[in-house]
Amino acid sequence: MADWTIRVAQLPIGFGTPYKHNIIVVMDPQGRLAYELNGGPLDSEGNIVPFQDSRMFSAYTSGQFPVGAEVRFGRPLFYRPDLDQRVVFSGSQQEVLRRLETAKACVRTINSAGEPYTLFTGPQGGRDEPAKPTFNSNSVNATLLQCMGVPVNDPAITSQPGYQNPILSQDQVQQIKEQQNPTVPPAGGPPPGNIPIPRPQPKKRGDNGDGSNGPTFGQAAPFVSPMMLQSGAGAADSGLPQRVIDTGNLLRANGIEITPRTMYVSHVLGPQAAVDLIKRTGSTSSDAVPSADRATGDQMRAWVRALRLGPAAAGIAGGMMPAPDAAPATPDQPTADAVDPTQSFA
Repeated sequence: MADWTIRVAQLPIGFGTPYKHNIIVVMDPQGRLAYELNGGPLDSEGNIVPFQDSRMFSAYTSGQFPVGAEVRFGRPLFYRPDLDQRVVFSGSQQEVLRRLETAKACVRTINSAGEPYTLFTGPQGGRDEPAKPTFNSNSVNATLLQCMGVPVNDPAITSQPGYQNPILSQDQVQQIKEQQNPTVPPAGGPPPGNIPIPRPQPKKRGDNGDGSNGPTFGQAAPFVSPMMLQSGAGAADSGLPQRVIDTGNLLRANGIEITPRTMYVSHVLGPQAAVDLIKRTGSTSSDAVPSADRATGDQMRAWVRALRLGPAAAGIAGGMMPAPDAAPATPDQPTADAVDPTQSFA
């Protein structure tokens, strides 16, 4: 299977200078643009001011606009196929999109900082406050690559003005990476990705069941909502990443059923963008959502089982184990695995 790639494309700034604006692009195996990540001056709505905008000169030179980042999917802002571009990471769809999710968390932190944008900036100093660091789009680019865990040593990229002046500290970057990709379980907890399975309860007198934790014939599996998982120790005990629980909460709050497809679209586009798409079109179909590979499909199904049926029914939610085939359900006998393992993600 062909790899997905993360690339840095470079747009010449012009104005008689040799400098370039670094752009992060995510490409699918066919070389199509999936996502574009840029830094630059933000307007009041949190969007980067484009070059052709009437505010362009003030935004890029006055130091009165905050520096920030913007993520676009499926449609370019500055990227063009003819730009110089270098592959800085390649891997499976899941590996690339996991890094993208971390970059999105980084974007939120950068944008909330409200630091001033300065077109030409060095390691320290600015026009108005020489003792205070100021930042430009390449400062954003360097920070996002650090958050994505993509080391870059190519001088063509690292020599651009502002690149050596990332916006977030190393401690902030590390905190974001750990929050998005927890790898160390709590002391005495299960291995990463495992959901603790409750010990079988002793059979009570008069109980006609077999003493197992699963549903008996004609009995539906107990429902555990994302809200239940999120509160108190439930979230920690579930073994699910917090972002997965938050996604489930958002889907339910908007009246959207939690299915492998809705979770996958949320995984690719981001939860709020997925909700907006489904509400706007009544569908989960979008050219910006590529087909999922088998491993990603298995992961979505495991997450859905954990969110819909609870930890005991989920098995290993964080692993890549294929979902077991579910027997056809009848009205009198619901299946414990209420997720179709053959559901299409296309």
